[in-house]
Amino acid sequence: MLVWNKKFLLAAAILLIALLARNLYVTRSTSSGADLSQAVDRYVKAVYARDFNAAYLWLAATDRQKKDRETYAREQGAFAGFTLKLATRLASLIETQPAQPPVAGEIN
Repeated sequence: MLVWNKKFLLAAAILLIALLARNLYVTRSTSSGADLSQAVDRYVKAVYARDFNAAYLWLAATDRQKKDRETYAREQGAFAGFTLKLATRLASLIETQPAQPPVAGEIN
């Protein structure tokens, strides 16, 4: 009976560790995808609203090293004042979702 309990506890511990590892992997995979999706969503909305000061924050670090925020916004022609507020409100209505990879053999 004691051997059976030890085997059962060992199997349960292995199963628990495997489930925790899987959960950690799925959580990390999902969160990084969600972070990327959120970054793209915010960048698209900022560019649509011509809020290039906000869009600048979502650029890659290598791109931000080439120009400072003020220069980037000025060169792009950022909106200001009421126009920026209105464009930002309109941009907030944009709904984005990650693209799904095509299924093999499926024709659009």
